[in-house]
Order: sequence, then C-alpha cells, then structure tokens
Amino acid sequence: MVDIETQKFGDFEIGKMKEQDLKFLPELCRQYYVESPEDSTNIEGMYRNFEKYKDGEFWHFFVMRHGKETMGYAEVFLHPNLFFEQKPYITIWWVRIEKKYRNQGLGKKLIQYIEEFGRKMGADSCCLQAEIPNVVAQKLYESLGYEKDCGYFKDLTKE
Repeated sequence: MVDIETQKFGDFEIGKMKEQDLKFLPELCRQYYVESPEDSTNIEGMYRNFEKYKDGEFWHFFVMRHGKETMGYAEVFLHPNLFFEQKPYITIWWVRIEKKYRNQGLGKKLIQYIEEFGRKMGADSCCLQAEIPNVVAQKLYESLGYEKDCGYFKDLTKE
C-alpha cells in the first residue's frame, strides 16, 4: 500500500480522511441535494461504511481541511485490471466543496492531489462523472484535461 502524505497549501491541507472528518460530511453532502437534502445522508451508514472501507486496498477517502473544518471531500476507487499486464485506473466519486469555499480553485487542487495518488498507486488513467445539469463541474473537469466519453447509469433499486 502506498502511503500518501498530507499536502498543505496556504491555510488548507488535503489528506486521507480521518474519523473526526466525518462529522462535517452530512452538511457538506446536503448542499448538493436541493430536491431532498434530508435524504442525502445516512449518518449511521456513513460511519459504518467508513469503518468498513477506510483501510481497504481499493476504496480511498480524501478530505480538504481549513483549520479544523473539513470543507472538501472525494472518494476514489482503484480498479485493478485483470487483463494482460495493463495498469489499474482510478475513478473519482463525489467531489464536494463547501459552498463558501467554491470558485477558489480548491476542487481543482483536490482532483490534482487525487491524480497524484493514482499515479503513486500505479494507475495510468482516471475517470469521473458529472451529472448532466452540473455544467460547473463539467467545465472544471475539462479544464483539467478530462474528455467527455460515453457512459450509462442504471439505478438497480428501481424496476
């Protein structure tokens, strides 16, 4: 397992999530679910899943902090490749930045940090997604060199 260090820049730092960071996540996640923010976070499930996956080989959780406040978050999945000797790739999920810190380049810093983590893990590519109406995120990803590709989604909880 690669140990990635915390990166500091100005008053901010990015690093692996710690249990004390979890208390900030429900409100951060609610900011992204305008239609039904009360359904956006299962706090007990969040703690349970963090405990289950925090030391895993494939799921990785990263946060951005400002002092003691956790104000940014992303999940990363490392996909091993079973075919030939191809390198793994990473998928970035749920890039979230606290409202008062948006539009300051912090999402970009968080993604670049994660890309470096991916390189250290041996990954040769990275994918992520943005919901269709999230034009701001799409522009951010494109500014970092991401290209639109094809993709589909199916909610397996619905018939």
